[in-house]
Amino acid sequence: MSINHLQKIILHAEICMLLGTVVLTGCSQGSNSIIGLHREPETVLTDLSEWPQQEIIPNMPEIIQYCDGGIGVDICSQEEYTALISQLEKYQGGSYLDIRINEKDVTIYLDELLAYNNFQSLRISNGGTISAKDIDSVNMDMLERLELVQIVSIDEGLISHIPDQTELRIDMGEKYRGISPELELLLDTDCQNVMVQWWDKGAETTAIMGEQERLRAKLKEWDMLRAVLTEEQGILCEYCRQVIDGYIYTEYEFRGQDTESITKAFICIKDEESNGGQYFDIIAVPEDRLQEVSHVYYWDRILLTDMNFDGYKDIIFAGESYLFDTLHCVYHLWNESEKKYELDTTLPTRKLVNIDETRKRLTYSESASAFDDTYYIYEYDRERFREQKLWGVMDYLEQERKSIVTWQYYEDGKLMGKLEWIPGDNEDISYVFYEENGERIEEVKINKKVYYDEIGLMYFPEFDFYKRTEGNTVKSVFIFLG
Repeated sequence: MSINHLQKIILHAEICMLLGTVVLTGCSQGSNSIIGLHREPETVLTDLSEWPQQEIIPNMPEIIQYCDGGIGVDICSQEEYTALISQLEKYQGGSYLDIRINEKDVTIYLDELLAYNNFQSLRISNGGTISAKDIDSVNMDMLERLELVQIVSIDEGLISHIPDQTELRIDMGEKYRGISPELELLLDTDCQNVMVQWWDKGAETTAIMGEQERLRAKLKEWDMLRAVLTEEQGILCEYCRQVIDGYIYTEYEFRGQDTESITKAFICIKDEESNGGQYFDIIAVPEDRLQEVSHVYYWDRILLTDMNFDGYKDIIFAGESYLFDTLHCVYHLWNESEKKYELDTTLPTRKLVNIDETRKRLTYSESASAFDDTYYIYEYDRERFREQKLWGVMDYLEQERKSIVTWQYYEDGKLMGKLEWIPGDNEDISYVFYEENGERIEEVKINKKVYYDEIGLMYFPEFDFYKRTEGNTVKSVFIFLG
């Protein structure tokens, strides 16, 4: 080995030792900078001593913390569930816990999950048995929502421990193998907001069929429901209950033995204090509407709101259409003079988005395409809703090589007015032609550049809800829960 080569090795070793000394010195002094041969001067790395030390726990599943305060975890074995329980105390103030089960033989114990009272919402899905080691110690004081989706079974007696303020959602599908909890749900729970779906359940698993006496003793409506159902129609597939302002609103859906389609649906209304002794009514959802409002995944089935601004809440039965994946509604309006709910046939079946409380009207808009928009206004005249419709279409005239925007205005289906706007060759000039009842009454040349919606509002100012204006109080009829 030559002297020059040996000197290069020694020099290289001294450089490495010097760099190591700098790094160690920086760490010992709390510095966040680590300097390297090829790092840019502005590069800063976090001091490793500030990182939380992760305890190595056998079988510990990955816990994902979301920005909204919730946590999610996938469980693949009973051992992973046990490891999760050992760490839950650390997650104080969490908004929700979402557990996805990837192995059906896992048992989830609610008294362990809720022992630290640190979650407002709990969702368990995709398998698992819901149980409790000590059912009397299940702590649900903080729990606002409990959702069980596609689970394997629920231990008997658990549901009756759920407090009345907790919103309960259960979706039992083909994985469910336990005792059907419908009797406990119908008779024993105090939950004031319950929605349960028994899809894909066979008739042989429905405990209700053999428990008529218990239901008859507790549910005033049960004999009346059974009287209008044949044996083929009598499989309960959905149950939804809400308690609002001292009244219980319960919706029952039934299907046939050989079909998943809903055959009958009823909404029962009774006062809470006397269980229907002071007020009792059953309204049927029209059978020709059942396929349109066939099911709902993320929306409440029963919605209560004052649709006609008479000071009384009306009932909306809502569901999603399988064919068009849109929300459809059936409306029953409260008749104060008759003291009962009556089916309304003047509102459209599609979802009404907004209530304009200032002008006492309902508004709705839809778009068939990027060049086709329709706006609706509904106002109640003490007997029915009157419809105003404005249909706007943008088109291109090939021969004239010009664009044209046309508005057609309807009242209760009758064409009342038509507006055409044609931009000129100069973009600062356009032409407006207006008709009423088929007669052209105005032609205007506009010598300024305007947008087409400004032209529409000049002639149809009542359709201003698609452009929010100050002073309008507009609220959404429906709220998303999923």
